Parts: sequence; C-alpha cells; structure tokens
Amino acid sequence: MGKLRSRFGPAAPSTDPPQGQACIGNTNKTGFDCTASISQDRTIPLSYPGHEVFLEWENPGKPVGSNNSYITATMAGPPRFVVWVSQLNITYSPLTNISTQNGTNYGQTIQPDVSTYEGDPAINGTMFIALTDVDLPFTAFNLSNINPHVAAGPFLYQAG
Repeated sequence: MGKLRSRFGPAAPSTDPPQGQACIGNTNKTGFDCTASISQDRTIPLSYPGHEVFLEWENPGKPVGSNNSYITATMAGPPRFVVWVSQLNITYSPLTNISTQNGTNYGQTIQPDVSTYEGDPAINGTMFIALTDVDLPFTAFNLSNINPHVAAGPFLYQAG
C-alpha cells in the first residue's frame, strides 16, 4: 500500500498556503505556474517527461479496509523499478534514493519520455504506476503476470 506525496494531498486546502509555499504565478516555466486554468489557456502540464516523482509506501502486513479485515501482502522482492501502465503501453523507470524512516519507505523516479506514436506521449492522462522488483517486458495482454513482482501499488498518477 502507498500513496504519492503531493503539495496539497487529495484535496486543495481551504485556506491559502503560507507565502513561502505558494505557487509562482505569472510564469511560463514548465511545472511552476499554478494559476487558475479556467481563466486561461492551460498550456503548462501537470507533469512532464523528466519530472521528479516522489513516492512513499508502507511495508506489507498492514491491516486495511473498512474493518481492517484485509492484510496487505506481496511475494515481490524489494522494489527497484516504477512501472508506468497506460491503455497501450507499459514502461519502467528506476526507483532511486530509496530510504526508510519510522516504518515508511521513500523513493523517487523520473517520469519517462516515451511515445507510442511520434509526438503522442505514452505517459498522458490518468496512469497507473506500481513499484516492482524487476523490469520484465509485459503488454496489455499479459499484464496480470506482473502481480508476483509488485512490491507496492498500484497508484493513480495524473500526467500530461
């Protein structure tokens, strides 16, 4: 089980963020402008190839669910890769800077720059990512074979 770390978490804050943590408005630098998209042509993506993605996840063996009746488990070894799964493509990136602190695991990766067709990014829209112990070549037709290699996840990732 795990979650992606983000600035605001699952919902935007009900109050303005502290001045030092506010987004930088009036800039066209990729990844730094977060002014309201409803009032402008939104050309700056939520994420982009080369974007650093920070992950955190828990060790298996934790009770989860509405009544804690399911215990998380995995047959995989320690996570070494992030698998990026879309409708048509499966690709990997290395999981780096892995550390553990107070029972929580941390790592990071770089969003890959891959295309299914020239100019059509494979990592776009809502994706699934997971942490795996190997980077075996799977397709949409045999993806269930990855299950024994998933150390944490899957997670939803909003790209593009």
